[in-house]
Amino acid sequence: SDKFNKLMSPQKLFKAQQAERTFMQEELRKYRESKKDGRITTGKRHK
Repeated sequence: SDKFNKLMSPQKLFKAQQAERTFMQEELRKYRESKKDGRITTGKRHK
């Protein structure tokens, strides 16, 4: 994956990392919401 990183421009790489971080935060938030809700809904309910 190191070769892949060198192929990508630093700007693209940064954008990808940012998008990944945003995605992870969103997933974590959904997970917390479902736990707070008292039941874990994984992929069954889409808004």
